Amino acid sequence: MTRFWWGDGTDKRKIHWMSWEKMVEKKPVGGLGFRDVSCFNLAMLAKFGWRLLMDGASYFVARVLKAGYYPNTTFLSAECSANPLWAWCSVLAGRIILQNGIRWRVGNGTSIKVALDPWLSRTGSFKPRRVAPMGEDLLVSDLIDEHSHRW
Repeated sequence: MTRFWWGDGTDKRKIHWMSWEKMVEKKPVGGLGFRDVSCFNLAMLAKFGWRLLMDGASYFVARVLKAGYYPNTTFLSAECSANPLWAWCSVLAGRIILQNGIRWRVGNGTSIKVALDPWLSRTGSFKPRRVAPMGEDLLVSDLIDEHSHRW
């Protein structure tokens, strides 16, 4: 995009009327409203990551990525391997946006670890500040009375 707006060749040069930072600002604050391409790319990668989380088994590409990069874990805990595809590292970059925004829906609490998963809605890290000495394997379902369904 910058080459189009400010491109130069051997025979002509274009004038830099405003900085790129100003061009990507929203129109109401004086910019031209262009998308910041790197932020837009991260948003699209996060959207792909969301699809991997929600219904990854229905996508062929998702099944290939799971088999190759995180066969024994979930997408949220997958790591970048020693010799990964560039596309996989890009998807992991988009995952950071997901990790900062997604939260557990508690439901019956059988898949949520009290100390490790971001399931609380009131603290800054969405994790409890202190956990009883019961350990990291304590599940939210252990905190719910199964008869009255109350804490």
